[in-house]
Amino acid sequence: MKEALAGRLAWMSASSTAEAVGQRTLPERSADRLAYGAPGRPTTALLTDIVRYGGTRQITATQRAAFRADLRYWHTAIVVLSPYAPHYDELRHALDQLTGRPARQVQGVLLWDVGK
Repeated sequence: MKEALAGRLAWMSASSTAEAVGQRTLPERSADRLAYGAPGRPTTALLTDIVRYGGTRQITATQRAAFRADLRYWHTAIVVLSPYAPHYDELRHALDQLTGRPARQVQGVLLWDVGK
């Protein structure tokens, strides 16, 4: 068991993809599941909630500040929304509020230039 875990950790730490997206090397545990991935951020939680449950949100100043902090943390320059995303209209509305401006449509997707 220890050797298998050590092998997985060695592979994950050597993986440039895992490092590029900030993935954890150990799984995150919750009461009902085990998951690998990047540590959760406030914007991730907000957008995931919209994808799962839909509904329009009134974005607060605190959420906008967290969004800006998350963009800096992720080194993000552009946010892209696919027309095939679940609850597309609700996500668009939330992202318009978070960015403070409407998206540009480019080749079938919506883009917010947040790198300025």
